[in-house]
Amino acid sequence: MTSGRWRAYHLARAAHRRVAGGNDANDTTKLAKSADNLDAIRKSVEDATSVSAGLWLSYLFVLFYFAVAAGAVTHTDLLLMNPVKLPFLNIELPLLAFFFLTPLLFLVLYAYTMVHFVLLAKKALRFHNRLYDQFPGDDDRSISIRDGLRRQLPSNIFVQFLAGPSDVRNAGFGRLLELIAWTTLVLGPVTLLLLLQIQFLPYHDGLITWTQRCAVMADLLIIWWLWPKILAGSGDLRGWSSWTTWANASIALVASGATFLFSWTVATFPGEWQEAPLKWFALIEPVRINAAIFNGEVNDITRRRNSWLSNTLILPGFSLYEARRSESKEHSIDLRGRHLEGAIFREANFGEKADFTGAYLQGASLTSARLLGASLDKALLHGASLEGARLQGASFKDAWLQGVSLEVAHIEGATFLRADLQGASLDMAFAQGTWFRGTQLEGASFWFSNLQGASFENAVLIAVDFENSYLWRSQWGEPRGPDGLHTLRADGVHWSPIANYMLASDYGNEMLSSTGYLPWSDDSYGLLRKEIESIPEGDHRTWALKRISQLDCRDTSLTPLCNQATSPPPKVFVSIVEPREDAFYLAFADEVVRLVCNDPRKREFRAMRMDHVSPFEFNAINTLRGLISYRFNRFFSERSKLVSRFQQPDCWVSKLLTDNDKAKLKEFLR
Repeated sequence: MTSGRWRAYHLARAAHRRVAGGNDANDTTKLAKSADNLDAIRKSVEDATSVSAGLWLSYLFVLFYFAVAAGAVTHTDLLLMNPVKLPFLNIELPLLAFFFLTPLLFLVLYAYTMVHFVLLAKKALRFHNRLYDQFPGDDDRSISIRDGLRRQLPSNIFVQFLAGPSDVRNAGFGRLLELIAWTTLVLGPVTLLLLLQIQFLPYHDGLITWTQRCAVMADLLIIWWLWPKILAGSGDLRGWSSWTTWANASIALVASGATFLFSWTVATFPGEWQEAPLKWFALIEPVRINAAIFNGEVNDITRRRNSWLSNTLILPGFSLYEARRSESKEHSIDLRGRHLEGAIFREANFGEKADFTGAYLQGASLTSARLLGASLDKALLHGASLEGARLQGASFKDAWLQGVSLEVAHIEGATFLRADLQGASLDMAFAQGTWFRGTQLEGASFWFSNLQGASFENAVLIAVDFENSYLWRSQWGEPRGPDGLHTLRADGVHWSPIANYMLASDYGNEMLSSTGYLPWSDDSYGLLRKEIESIPEGDHRTWALKRISQLDCRDTSLTPLCNQATSPPPKVFVSIVEPREDAFYLAFADEVVRLVCNDPRKREFRAMRMDHVSPFEFNAINTLRGLISYRFNRFFSERSKLVSRFQQPDCWVSKLLTDNDKAKLKEFLR
């Protein structure tokens, strides 16, 4: 191309750029004007409203849907881990998955919804500002024009709440719109998350409960971050100005703080680690608040707590067969390793061969429960009540039973191999053929208990009360303890072949004498064997039958015969320290103090056999509560000293005594 042509080409290009530049400038000006056009802004508000309206309805549906699903979960569902049935969809979700995932899924939806409303509020604010720019002033004409244009906005609750006409926003109808907005976007989410936490609390799962607490905290942060941005969409309207006032901001801050503290420090279940540091909150005393809200007495008529809520399972009279209507299994119910601290299972029927292996049952009530052939190996039952429970053939190997009550319980043929029964009460228990081999029995009581054929070989027997117990054909072995001696109270021990069935309603009255004693014979052994045979076939039944077989009068190889009394075993009862009553109770009190006042971390090393270490303080306080409930009336002369000792600062459990505990201790001083 020649130079002339190059020049013409460049001149043409330059002219084209000047023309194009002018057109671009014109287009930019038009776009700028359209951006400030009131109609265009109103149209953007309408478009955002159409999206937000559908999203808000979906959000409300999910909010109420989760609330209904969570509210329908019962304590029976928590115990049996029944799946959660979702309404309308007829879909079942695993219980743990529902309570773990629901808060997380709801938080995602809630944050997404709030972001959309923030965008809507910004558009409403822009419309509001542009409206004042074009029609400024507070005269009647300007106000009328602005309200007329506001009436053209969609009839959406949030649009009308943020940018509606003055006669709507400032009247009673405006208060209603504001209430709906606050209820659905602020109070509703917090209430749902607290409902999920409270409903699941009796299950006692730390991971899921802490996930729910974090969800509550995250929800509060979302509210504080995004809700003011939504209220800012009203510009200089009353809603935003009230939020920024010190009074309303203070109320909002106090409400948020109370919600956080309730979720993190009050809505706790027994044994959680934060129960110990709760004493730091001296002003609000969350321990007392927790007791008032979650730990009321159980009403025997309504079978519910007298308090508003409960952080333990309350299932008195529970029947496994009615709850399941299902087939029998090797274990009728599998509760291995479950956290059931403080649960109320009075008169419950768990069927046969229930599996509580490694379960946490501290402070639980299983009074008169049916647990034939149950497995409670390595279970923690500090201070639990098993009064009158039917536990024939049950296994308590390596179980923690400090301060437990087994009064009048049927534990024939059961095994307590290497169990910890310090301070336990087995008064009037039916324990024929029961194994207490290698068991820690310091401070235990067997007053008037049926212990024919029971084995105490290699057991630690210090300050143990055997007064008026029945010990025919019992086995003792070598003493184990300090200096190889036992410190026992053995007044009125029966070594003759008789049993006391004064309190056993299921033994034939025709076999009882006027004194309530039953001579040991083929018939009495047959009754005992019949009790054991009620256990379903399996190892528990086989071993229980083997343990009681040493009481069979038909076996002439066993001595003494059924018409002969047993002589006190020389290796035990010859070396026994038969102290005066006051000396025995002094030794008894020393064992109790050692049990609940000394640092339990130095002796409860076997808790490491669990998945995680059991809370030591929780075990100690439940042991003491069990002693208060079942044994304390037996201390006599040592009562005042013990009450004082338990409340001294150097006693391990003194800082965990509640007002109710202190009141019970004072009762024994009267």
